[in-house]
Amino acid sequence: MFTTLFALALAAPSFAQDPSDPAEPKTRPADPPADAPTADPPAPAEPPAEADPAEKARPAEPAPEDAAKERPPEPAAAPEPATVVAPAAEPTLEAAAAVSVDALFEQMDDLPPTRTTDLSVGVLFGQMPYWNELTPFWPGIAIRYTAGAVAGGDTRIGGGAQVSLEGPFPEHYMIGLEPMFVIDYIPGPFQVGGTVGVGVNVYGEADLRGANATFGASPAVAAHFGYSQPMSRLSRRFYVLAEPKVRYDGSQTSFSAMLLIGQGRGS
Repeated sequence: MFTTLFALALAAPSFAQDPSDPAEPKTRPADPPADAPTADPPAPAEPPAEADPAEKARPAEPAPEDAAKERPPEPAAAPEPATVVAPAAEPTLEAAAAVSVDALFEQMDDLPPTRTTDLSVGVLFGQMPYWNELTPFWPGIAIRYTAGAVAGGDTRIGGGAQVSLEGPFPEHYMIGLEPMFVIDYIPGPFQVGGTVGVGVNVYGEADLRGANATFGASPAVAAHFGYSQPMSRLSRRFYVLAEPKVRYDGSQTSFSAMLLIGQGRGS
């Protein structure tokens, strides 16, 4: 009985306490003062920087000795194809003869000629000896042939003759034959020269009452200049010259000009 009462006395405080209120702790921490500094929360640690993918993918460089051992041998250069040269065709007799003849002609054509001959046709306009006071300037035609020897490379000296018909035929006309001395200098595309001669002329006139003819002579001096191809032994030389001329028949002086077109050949 005594034991039972003692047990109830010990259990009475626990039955009197509210089971919903928890038991307060024996000690409470003191509140911090109002002016105490508050500590900042620690900053989160930065994650380590990620490595470059290229750096990750780049393999470690081997040592020079290992690289020399691991380097594959270089392939040998491919041999160059052999060049096949076709044998040259043997020249035929006809081809050799043609080449030799052409070379001979070229060499001969380059050599200056020793002699030349010219044939030309001229159209002239001017005064006529003897009929100078009776007729104005009249046209005429002429044919000239000259031949000469080449002296000093581009200089040609020779002689020739010219036949001409001038005036208003048959009222007043002159038919002349003029032997002449000729000198020319032909360096290339130019020709410069002159002539000196004496014309043997027939001065004629005709009308309803009849015809008359008189013979006379007229010394003449002329100079010519113009275009000319070079002198050659084989090819013909074409030239175009202008030639002013002065004639004297013993009492009158007459002037004329002629355009001379011709060709020459060397030998």
